[in-house]
Amino acid sequence: MKIIHIITGLNNAGAEGVLTRLISNDKKNKHIIISLKGLDFFGNILLSKKITVYSMNLNRNYLNIKILFKINKIIKKHNPSIIQSWMYHSDLIISILKILFRIKIPIYWNVRNSNIPVKLSNFKILLIIRICVIFSYFVPTKILSCAESIRKEHLKIGYKDIFTIIPNGFDPNLYDHNEYYRHKLRKYLNISNKFVIGIIGRWHPQKNHIFLFKLLNQLKKRKFNNWKLVLAGRNINTKNISLLNLIKKYQILDNCILLDERKKLNKIYNIFDITVCTSLYGEGFQNVIAESMLSKVPVVSLDIGDARYILDKVEDVIPINDENKMIELIAKYYNSFFGHKEFINQKRHLSRNKIISNFSIENMINGYEEVWSK
Repeated sequence: MKIIHIITGLNNAGAEGVLTRLISNDKKNKHIIISLKGLDFFGNILLSKKITVYSMNLNRNYLNIKILFKINKIIKKHNPSIIQSWMYHSDLIISILKILFRIKIPIYWNVRNSNIPVKLSNFKILLIIRICVIFSYFVPTKILSCAESIRKEHLKIGYKDIFTIIPNGFDPNLYDHNEYYRHKLRKYLNISNKFVIGIIGRWHPQKNHIFLFKLLNQLKKRKFNNWKLVLAGRNINTKNISLLNLIKKYQILDNCILLDERKKLNKIYNIFDITVCTSLYGEGFQNVIAESMLSKVPVVSLDIGDARYILDKVEDVIPINDENKMIELIAKYYNSFFGHKEFINQKRHLSRNKIISNFSIENMINGYEEVWSK
């Protein structure tokens, strides 16, 4: 089959990474990508793999009507078997195109957010979602999603129940524990003998960094001092005054290392002893959890999206903003790191085996092909 994918952008983020893994490893079908924004991080990777990518350079503040004609022209040129859109903006645009140009090609949506708190979302995205609720009844053949939590949340706000769940898939050869990288990077960062807590995610209210800063302040007050917090993500750097002020406020500046956005997270995971996920909303299938587990790094996560489904043990899933339980669990890993290592070592192996057994790249590709072929 020939499949055109329409996606909001190709920056270094979760859905974009899933799309790239999917089409890079799918040898049966031909894929063409239309990015509503620019090429960005993954666009250049796809071009290097000889995959056709069109960038519309769409201004996020308004929709240029010429873009619709341009996309329709690309669709006519390639005459695909299927059109697969990714995320709300793309779902909306392909719906408008279907109505304007009477497109007969089967259209599949892909939604990725697990919940959308009104107070934390801007008016424009909420309006787009409400329009998509209406369009869901007559535009898409199927709505694909990576998590059951996403399906449930979208049914609550009125989406038609035509969902198929296809969990994200991962290449175990890309993410694995590597003692050489671990030793080298920890020595470079001067954290060889430290218990290292990792958090991956851009600077954004959704990621809820302040929650972790608060509880690590409490951890220090309980005399747990031999640790470092390593943060990596967009705008996680010393130029971010808001971030620095919060770190200083909770008196953990000396414990923090800011790595900014990193392209090779498979190496960064190796310096962690645990990964902490603190997102408040909007997460479905958290790639960070699976990538960390594949790297043999145990994960502690707030109960958001499908964290319970991905993690090896439910006790590693914390009720939203339960500081005391999170502190207790981090302290347990801390004590195991400096004392009897059986607990943390067992977690390392269980974590990797869980992802390999349940979330392989082959399973994800087969899931998409099964839906598309119908």
